[in-house]
Amino acid sequence: MAKLKSLKPKNKEFVFTSYGNDKEEVPAKIIFSRFPLPMENFTTVDKKDLFKGIDVDGISKKELQSKIADKIVESFLSNLNAGNADFRQFFSECVDGFKDLEYEDKKIITPADFWQMLPQDAAHTIASEAYEYAMEREEFTMGNSNT
Repeated sequence: MAKLKSLKPKNKEFVFTSYGNDKEEVPAKIIFSRFPLPMENFTTVDKKDLFKGIDVDGISKKELQSKIADKIVESFLSNLNAGNADFRQFFSECVDGFKDLEYEDKKIITPADFWQMLPQDAAHTIASEAYEYAMEREEFTMGNSNT
């Protein structure tokens, strides 16, 4: 019988390296509830007025639909190409909490604590590292159930 085996399982307790955390005696950890699926990328949505720059009065319905479709694709591609990930959404969907993380003598336990207590630069740096780790794909192989 064939058996799917993980060659490189990811740990749900992630020790980030930002700010020398990994060198601490007791490093802080991000606790993942799950890792993103291959097609999840948590891209931000570029909120634009789809009708901006389009003269809706002097245009046919078919031309209007075409121009709106072009604007939607343009907006999607600009976000995708920029690689803008919505770290808050990513944390809310994939991170359970934190272990051994403090800022100014206050424990950070939940994703909400993380975004509310940490300075924006620090939160973004740590979140970016966590996102990169979470997006790494696990490697698998097929093998005999006897091996």
